[in-house]
Amino acid sequence: TKKNVIPNPIENYNLSTIEYLNKKNRIVSAGRIVNVKGFERLIKAWKIIHTEFPDWSVEIYGEPDENVLNEINQLITELELKNRVFIKAAIPNILEILNDSKIYAMTSHFECFPMVLLEAMSVGALVVAFDCPTGPRNIINNECGYLVENGNLELFSESLKAAITNEKFSDLLTSNANKRSKDFLLDKIIDKWKTFFSETH
Repeated sequence: TKKNVIPNPIENYNLSTIEYLNKKNRIVSAGRIVNVKGFERLIKAWKIIHTEFPDWSVEIYGEPDENVLNEINQLITELELKNRVFIKAAIPNILEILNDSKIYAMTSHFECFPMVLLEAMSVGALVVAFDCPTGPRNIINNECGYLVENGNLELFSESLKAAITNEKFSDLLTSNANKRSKDFLLDKIIDKWKTFFSETH
């Protein structure tokens, strides 16, 4: 039997998108601060290259599991990244943060269908994500972001470095990503459902 995968839609936020080159030199990640989100992988990858980019910072937004938060804060201290990596509370207006950030990083060990990736793409943030099961590969490819071999911290840090240093190419990728995100707007998803029902009845 033929399988149909129809994703959830994203809203058309009609947010005035900040031009890529005018966004803050900031890498953002968001989600519940739990082990599956792999935020420690982002921190370790950033440690590899952070001295090359002193005007950049990493911000992680999320509702914390206290044990995991303590572990992450300990890691930040151990790696001497206290003035470079910031853990922040979950906020309702994460889209505004994404809109004013050049890079969105996803280091999850596992994802279902990460809507936040699409939201980042829709406002022109460049996505760098591990190719974890099962979500990111269904959304991004190397024409609209960086999809990195799962668990390869060295390659993840190299991808962050490439995104930071080659801004013209990053700008092109975010333009492609913005177009790709439009495939997930409500009217497009409704069309997929209409096609599905017409083919099955």
